[in-house]
Amino acid sequence: MRATARLARLEAGLPTGEAVMAWIAQVSAYGSLAAYAAAQLTANSTGSPLWALVSRVQAGAVRSRRGTGRPAEIRAAARDQAREALCLAQSILDINLLAEETLIREGLQLAALACRMHRSGSKLPRWSAGPDLLALVGRLYLAQETRLFIEHRFLSDHSCLLADNAAHWQAMLDAAENLAAAVGLALPKTRAAARAGAAAGAAALVEAARWATLELLADHDGADQIAEQRLRAIA
Repeated sequence: MRATARLARLEAGLPTGEAVMAWIAQVSAYGSLAAYAAAQLTANSTGSPLWALVSRVQAGAVRSRRGTGRPAEIRAAARDQAREALCLAQSILDINLLAEETLIREGLQLAALACRMHRSGSKLPRWSAGPDLLALVGRLYLAQETRLFIEHRFLSDHSCLLADNAAHWQAMLDAAENLAAAVGLALPKTRAAARAGAAAGAAALVEAARWATLELLADHDGADQIAEQRLRAIA
């Protein structure tokens, strides 16, 4: 199944309303993913931002369907919508976790490339550092374009990076682009390639989040179906 088709199917069930935006604001108030996770370990589950998200989504689904079907059908629809909200929340948490991992991994490589340039007196031949640096910038661009794609498609362009991740990400991206400029690398084609791959990256990320959500909810059959679909897409 093509990435655009998979993403359209995923988009059909994902909520993008005020409940998700409110949850993002609550999580962002912690400042970092580590602070959020630490707070959830000691908090009452019914008072957590994730619980509040589920409650808002279910209440909204019941209100919007009141009088349109039998109570059991309305409750089932509310549960389905809450599950999709959890999927989107998992996607957002995964984006932030991947951002933190990328900042560490690519930050170390960027520092090593910068040291090589410094030792050479800023006269590092383009062919020497160019391929490694271009690949690094390409990975940063792909991660960013994938995130922007998800934000545009599911979150009305609302940023889902937590405050510290957003600041550190922009700082590293600026540093990588400045280093590329110093060795004479042109980046427009690298950015264009990242944009072209954003839809596939977003589909893979959201599908992985959906699989994790179904496993969390003990819907193992649903998780197995996603795994099978991903294998068929690869084959």
